[in-house]
Amino acid sequence: MNPSKRFLELDGIRGLAALAIVLFHYAGSYQWYPHHLYYYFSYLEEFVQLFFIISGLVILISFQRINNSIDFIIGRVFRLYPAYWFSVITTIVIAYISQIPLRSNNLSDILINFSMFQEMVGSRNINIVYWTMTLELAFYTIILILYQSRLLKYIDIICGIWLILIVFDIFRAYQSPELSLTIIGNFPSNQALVYPDIVGLFKWDNLSEFISFISNYIKFNFILLRGRAPLFIAGLILYQCQVNGVTIYRVFLIVACVLARALDYSPGTPKYAFIFFAIFVVILYLAHREKLRFLSTRILVFLGGISYSLYLTHIQSSWLFNWSLQSLDIPPELSVIVRTIFAILVAYIVTIAIEKPALRFFRNQFKRNKSTS
Repeated sequence: MNPSKRFLELDGIRGLAALAIVLFHYAGSYQWYPHHLYYYFSYLEEFVQLFFIISGLVILISFQRINNSIDFIIGRVFRLYPAYWFSVITTIVIAYISQIPLRSNNLSDILINFSMFQEMVGSRNINIVYWTMTLELAFYTIILILYQSRLLKYIDIICGIWLILIVFDIFRAYQSPELSLTIIGNFPSNQALVYPDIVGLFKWDNLSEFISFISNYIKFNFILLRGRAPLFIAGLILYQCQVNGVTIYRVFLIVACVLARALDYSPGTPKYAFIFFAIFVVILYLAHREKLRFLSTRILVFLGGISYSLYLTHIQSSWLFNWSLQSLDIPPELSVIVRTIFAILVAYIVTIAIEKPALRFFRNQFKRNKSTS
């Protein structure tokens, strides 16, 4: 297989996923009549699953290119944080000038959002898209621990055990909802039960409560990855299929991931989410087999190249666009299209002005350090 072609196709899929999320949010700002084309854009929300599957698919490649854990951590910082910090700053500034209330006006929440760990410590995201970043960091932490422990070579076995824990928790939720972190049907008003965060460390009265909190915290934020673990695991197994071949065991693991998603009891998860998941797995597999070469077309690869910045900035780009042209009465259908084009332009500027220079700086430093060591 031609490696460059494979990655171009993955870029194309990333571009499609980012565009789908933008259209979902923009079309979702209006009420549409049933059967209107934009009415069905609500299903585009499920394309966010692609980001998690792709993360699982490519993470092991990253670990093949590093010498130690520090290389990975620094690489992730330079890859994620510059564009993310720009997103946080523009979210605050544009929300202020356009008089749009943030999802949290608490100063500590706003400051903690710069860390990207806000959900882990009980703070709220000030931008609706940031929730995925917490999951990505948690997943990176898991794989980093496996790498440091020299256990990545057993990733097939680990994924199998991981899935057993997830399925066990799902069945426990169905049999005894009160024992689960996420309750089927009716969710408790105490959100700390549903979303345990580190603040709970200061709320325990005895040792048993402390141990219970810690286990629930690790379980929900790392083992279950807030209900998205099967997506990451499927990506890991897809990589294994690509590099080490398709086996009955690996196919079984992927099917188990889809079934776990079908049985998902997490809050707000649509019943049809697993269907999209299954389709995405097939698409990624075929893309790696070079069966979907249309995904490597220039426009999709371009969107894939700016997908991270597009994802992080499209909300505030829309705020800025609406504030600047609030005196114009633009038809909703046209507004969605024009706002999308504007968001793509903004994301392109952020990519070439912030995201790529930061990555280039890291790679140059990495090569320099490697040559002198």
